[in-house]
Amino acid sequence: MEAHTEYPQAARGSRTRSRILTFMGGLAVGYAAATLLAPKSGREIRSSLSDYAKTTSDSVSSAMRGVIDSARHATRSVGRRMAGGAESPRQAGEAQTAPGGEGAGQKSYQ
Repeated sequence: MEAHTEYPQAARGSRTRSRILTFMGGLAVGYAAATLLAPKSGREIRSSLSDYAKTTSDSVSSAMRGVIDSARHATRSVGRRMAGGAESPRQAGEAQTAPGGEGAGQKSYQ
């Protein structure tokens, strides 16, 4: 017994339209109820929403500035390490010398 039944294309389109209309009707009923039952006037609600949006925008901008500053700092730090790494192979060769002597293939010209 199959749980999924195939419907003709026209029936699927009709069901989709029905669902969309039901959703739109729910939105309309919700909007009407919210408008009638709101404890504030429309002007007050718009003002509070505007203030909330501005506060949220400011906090997001501040957080993004912090992220950008951190990324810049990390990029500069990596850049300094990379620039320092250009001299590093020579220093690494000197650090790998055998105790009490020169590393393989290295000569001392002192």
